Amino acid sequence: MNCDVNALMAASTYFTCLEPRQQAAIQTNLLCEILNAAGGGTGTSGVTCAAVDPTVDPGVNCQLYYNTATSTLWSWNDPTTAWVALII
Repeated sequence: MNCDVNALMAASTYFTCLEPRQQAAIQTNLLCEILNAAGGGTGTSGVTCAAVDPTVDPGVNCQLYYNTATSTLWSWNDPTTAWVALII
């Protein structure tokens, strides 16, 4: 799966027909999968955090980054080799 923002937004439309409680269950499951990948999955994805914005290539295909000082969420876009702010 391509992890760029446009691909993720297009894929998310499949969940719009679900009830809110079903969407909440899916969100919880996805968060659990993300956190487990960060804890030692395959080494190709994960979540990192610090009190500054990301600037360096993480060396993996897919990465989420959380700035603890500003509560911003970033996604690494490997094809374009750039960090993309998801939540500002």
